[in-house]
Amino acid sequence: MNKEAQKAIRQEAADARARKVAEGWQFLDELKVAGRLPLTKGRRFQIAGRRGWWRFTGTEVSPSGQATIFCSGPYAKHETTGNGASRSFALMDADLPPVRGCVTDDIRIEIRRVEQSKGGER
Repeated sequence: MNKEAQKAIRQEAADARARKVAEGWQFLDELKVAGRLPLTKGRRFQIAGRRGWWRFTGTEVSPSGQATIFCSGPYAKHETTGNGASRSFALMDADLPPVRGCVTDDIRIEIRRVEQSKGGER
């Protein structure tokens, strides 16, 4: 891909994000989860009903309050690097409306456990 095309793609992504921010969306590097340690960039966590550990990369919060977690994984218990796929999950919250467009409720998750370390780039 040439440099002009890369620049155009980055600009389009920046414009889309600016539009979302203007509409009331929030983009966070930390997410406070009730009863758990906060998810910070690089911190690993487990999801109820899923195997392995997931590495937190960020959160997007819609104007309605629905949080979408961006992460990579799954990783083995002692794995600190690897080829985990990038994923996004809607955070489960009974007070929020269902996620639009979900064919399955598999995307709505509950955080089961958060790793003690503060995270960071590994």
